[in-house]
Amino acid sequence: MSIPSNAPAGANAPTLPIVWRKLSEMWSATSAQRAIVDAYELIAFDIPPAGPHPRIIAWELHTGPQFMTGVAGGPADSFEAAKDAAEAEVRRRLNIPTDTPASLALAPSTVIPALGLTFIQAEDRITAGLLASTDHLTVKESDAHSEEIADIAQAIHETAPSTLADAIVKMRVVAGPVGFEGGDSPIFTESVRQVAEFLARLHGGGAF
Repeated sequence: MSIPSNAPAGANAPTLPIVWRKLSEMWSATSAQRAIVDAYELIAFDIPPAGPHPRIIAWELHTGPQFMTGVAGGPADSFEAAKDAAEAEVRRRLNIPTDTPASLALAPSTVIPALGLTFIQAEDRITAGLLASTDHLTVKESDAHSEEIADIAQAIHETAPSTLADAIVKMRVVAGPVGFEGGDSPIFTESVRQVAEFLARLHGGGAF
């Protein structure tokens, strides 16, 4: 039995390319994915029926610290329709036109050679490392943990972006605890300069 969709108006319009990733935390779902756009977390999921509970296909939009505040959501007819509805709602809230030029499309993030990870995967490693408890670690293990996070951050800072997704990750990281929040360093300034040059090239402007 399908669930009627209450997707926001414009859900079937051409979409701004958004990078969706598997949401492994929602283990009970047949399919579950999340995406980050600006200050919003988009979630789409398909949970199979269980006992008296029917199948649920829906989408949610979260914001706030650690994306803990739900601000929109609803059922959908299919998993792809749920993703489309979430994208339409975040476009509406951010006033992003549906005919955004291809040059501004969020192409998938590229691989950082030094890590063998994409920029997004590397950022995820940093986030997980910063949130992980180190109370059970020895001093040596704790130092190694911190060094690993620092090495990943350094690789992000040093690697020039090739897509907007790369550039967004670089700016989030350089503005965070492994960037300017934690102190000052020439490598942070260089990371920002790389992003500025990338954006200038993207729009046909001059180099910085």
